[in-house]
Amino acid sequence: MGKLREKMQKDMVIRGLSPKTQEVYLDQMKSFVRFHGKSPELLGLNEIYQYQVYLAQEKRVSWCFFNQSVCAIRFFYKKTLNKDWDVKHIPFQKKGRKLPTVLSKEEVQSILRAISNLKHQALFQTIYGAGLRVQEALNLSYKDIDSQRKLIRVRQGKGKKDRYVMLSPTLLHTLRAYWKASSPKPEVYLFPGRDSTKPLTPETAQRVLKKAQQKARVRKTVTPHVLRHCFATHLLEDGHDVRKIQLLLGHRSLRTTCTYTPCGQKLRATNYQSSGHFACFSGEGGLIMERTSSPEVADIFRLHGNKLTCLTAEEQHIIEQITSCRTAALGGHALKCDVCGYEEISYNSCRNRHCPKGHNPCSELAGSKREEPNCCRCPIPTWFSPSLGLSILWLCTTRRWCTTCCSKRS
Repeated sequence: MGKLREKMQKDMVIRGLSPKTQEVYLDQMKSFVRFHGKSPELLGLNEIYQYQVYLAQEKRVSWCFFNQSVCAIRFFYKKTLNKDWDVKHIPFQKKGRKLPTVLSKEEVQSILRAISNLKHQALFQTIYGAGLRVQEALNLSYKDIDSQRKLIRVRQGKGKKDRYVMLSPTLLHTLRAYWKASSPKPEVYLFPGRDSTKPLTPETAQRVLKKAQQKARVRKTVTPHVLRHCFATHLLEDGHDVRKIQLLLGHRSLRTTCTYTPCGQKLRATNYQSSGHFACFSGEGGLIMERTSSPEVADIFRLHGNKLTCLTAEEQHIIEQITSCRTAALGGHALKCDVCGYEEISYNSCRNRHCPKGHNPCSELAGSKREEPNCCRCPIPTWFSPSLGLSILWLCTTRRWCTTCCSKRS
């Protein structure tokens, strides 16, 4: 690409793209130009379409690699060459959804014990104990450790954002032991490489962790980022609020944090009438733990959904959506209508239109008329009906389950 490569790199520097993003974009454009064997100035939308077909059908690259190429091509033609194109003609590929790999607490401990080097052990304990990305941990300085406030300052993390994460007493003890044993003391970075002015490389950290995994005989795929997954999932399993975890991880969107919800959400016992469950809310007064004895709508569908027969395809789809609902795990907040004074603790919806907790019953807040329920004890309310199919399902559940639920609770 020559001069165009230099211009594209300068454009990315001006816009503040990270060095890693610049490297990926340049590599993607290099592959695109190599495929056609022509200068990118001579290529148009038809050539881009042919390249995308090649990636999707012949190479069968992952959706992540495919979308990286789309971002690079869009940036080059829109920003570097100033082409007045409609970017919709360069489509992204549909994202796949994979659950992150998560280790048990025992597996994490066995891997950490298998690391003999104290510096490496302190590094991976910091990644796991504070939920840091590997590059964030490698860029730490000894000045970022605030032992008095029990905090670690992450400088210019992903998206060039600073944040504070927690510093546990166990991690603080390990870092102090590492600092006392270090000779000479780290000057710039807390975990320096052979050159004391540069940190350890991510490749070195990956090799060390791979050896520890083999030594601990853990069969799962383990990377430094997996320890970050474990940090978030273990906090969820211990009952911590997902919004607090979002701040600790540095996620901009709650949706990203909710990726860990299916991994950390412990399944409720089937005899929910006897054991009950906890609902978590975060209102103005902080975190509220409210114990309720009534089952959730999703619980009822999980236990008795197979009893409903002669359902349409739409109704079966709604049952599947309600069964997989994760709204309860997202917490909630207190709402009060200024007109009628109605107060309610509202769940943060999982954005599923079939979610029974995704709508507020207050007429001023939800814009719908509030109706009195046919049965005050039935856990299925009458005010959610986002679709005709859900209304039909509500009629089915009212006729078949209402008496059973009320009789068991009375």
